[in-house]
Amino acid sequence: MSDRLQLHIVAEGVETDQHVSFLQSTHCDKAQGYLFSPPVPFEQMIKQLQTTSI
Repeated sequence: MSDRLQLHIVAEGVETDQHVSFLQSTHCDKAQGYLFSPPVPFEQMIKQLQTTSI
């Protein structure tokens, strides 16, 4: 439904590889959670973004 409405959905609370597998099987391509990174202070996030090449 979100595809047809051109909405971008972010799955929150992704903590396991099984969560990722399920999300991939349902074509959800955006996720956040402890599996990727614990919460970090804003200042630390800015430093990480400035030192990371994409």
